[in-house]
Amino acid sequence: MRRTLLFPEPPMHDTASVADRLLAAARLLHEDLELPKVLERILDEAIAALHAERGFCVLFAGDGFEVAAARYHDRASIARAGRLLSRTLLDRLRREGRPVVLADALDAPELAGAESIRVQQLRSILALPLIVPARAAEREAAAAPLPGGILGAIILDNRFREGVFGEADVAFAAAFGGHAALAVRNARLVGALRARTAALEASKAEVERLKAALEDRVAAQAAEIDRSRELLAGRFSFGGLIGRSEALARTVALLRKVAPTDFPVLLEGESGTGKELAARALHAASPRRARPFVSLNCATLPETLLAAELFGAVRGAFTGATADRDGLFVQADGGTLLLDEVGTMRPEMQESLLRVLQEGEVRPLGGARSRTVDVRVLAATNVPLDRLVAEGRFRQDLLFRLNAVTVRIPPLRERREDIPLLADHFLDAAAREGKGPRRSLAPAALRALADHAWPGNVRELENAIRAAAALADGPAISEAEIRARLAPPTLAAGSIATSGAEPLRSLDEYVRDMILAHGGRMTDLELARRLGLSRKSLWERRKKLGLL
Repeated sequence: MRRTLLFPEPPMHDTASVADRLLAAARLLHEDLELPKVLERILDEAIAALHAERGFCVLFAGDGFEVAAARYHDRASIARAGRLLSRTLLDRLRREGRPVVLADALDAPELAGAESIRVQQLRSILALPLIVPARAAEREAAAAPLPGGILGAIILDNRFREGVFGEADVAFAAAFGGHAALAVRNARLVGALRARTAALEASKAEVERLKAALEDRVAAQAAEIDRSRELLAGRFSFGGLIGRSEALARTVALLRKVAPTDFPVLLEGESGTGKELAARALHAASPRRARPFVSLNCATLPETLLAAELFGAVRGAFTGATADRDGLFVQADGGTLLLDEVGTMRPEMQESLLRVLQEGEVRPLGGARSRTVDVRVLAATNVPLDRLVAEGRFRQDLLFRLNAVTVRIPPLRERREDIPLLADHFLDAAAREGKGPRRSLAPAALRALADHAWPGNVRELENAIRAAAALADGPAISEAEIRARLAPPTLAAGSIATSGAEPLRSLDEYVRDMILAHGGRMTDLELARRLGLSRKSLWERRKKLGLL
């Protein structure tokens, strides 16, 4: 009869070599924090150091267990390893928490009924419990899966040789098992920490998403409230565009509709109508509002400097290029770029701009590499680009790229009812900036504003109001003080025209049309406000026009 050896004579191993290998393996275990890799490394090093044929790493879970890794001596994985292990042996390890060495498992009385031992004809077995050292177990009691810090076990065996494992192997393996247990514990803790971190990151991302959605909702509701207030007050604003006229209302409605999109927008309008204000309002109401808004007047630079300003330049690209510099496309990356007076570009510059818009990449002058940019391009012009295309002065394919939506900014003469609101706005601004008294407009001064041709549009009105407010002698700006700040008439009285445009209506014609269009639906007070007149002035004009 074979005999069971709990501590048989050690086989002919080089003890120093085994110790060195196990200690080196113990150090390696703490270099990796991925649990599957840790377990495979534990087995591979233990099998190689102790000349085992197979190895199993078992993790206890409640009353059961799972085989977390199973390897042959050649580092191949063992399939369906759970059916190869003795439940009797695992229960003993769990109960006693001490290593078990069997020189011949078939002759061990305590395993006499173990079917797995008999079927596999197992000879040598070394079973090590994975026990967290006491201090670590106490420090991390909340994370310990079992009392006593027993995480699982390492089972090494040999089906062909008896007495493979000796007493010296047990001592070294026990030390190795302590390191292995800590490595498993650390890997578990890191895994749990990573899972918790991932959950927190997911929660943070969800909070950020909800926050952004809430901010968008609040902004939309605030905008809706502002629009409702404007409607109730008979006025509205969008960015710096202020008024109550139907002409501006149509423009603002279109601007609000296209603002949340990424469409390129072409802003057409005479000088001084507020095209840059419209562009800034589009940017402020878009998803790009947190990124830069950059503008450039294309008419102010020669072609070489314009290209360098837009696309950037490397040192030495041209005379005066003493250092690398980013162009406005790069500076506006993620945001909005306004190209004002785009119709003044020369054909070569138009071709370069078209290439950037088509490819979404910009290359600095003299540079060898292109850079991808994400920019919403807005263009502004005071001359209709389709007219320039017909004249052969502007590329039609570039026009198609720039005018996904065309928005016309009406001149001030088409929105005279906005003049009182704009005048009040500029008077408020002049008082704030000049830190002086807030001026008002005498009725005659307001009539003078209503009668003016406004060739300079809103810009001319702003300059006139600011200058008159700064130089007025009293609290109210008189008619003489305001007329002194207005551009002199260049056409016959009562007529307004611009070169190349259709003759514009006189103020009397404008008032007659407004009375005929709205007189039956508005009170005199409402109509007077719409026209920027007093009720007395409206009555006088009605009398003059025979419309009483």
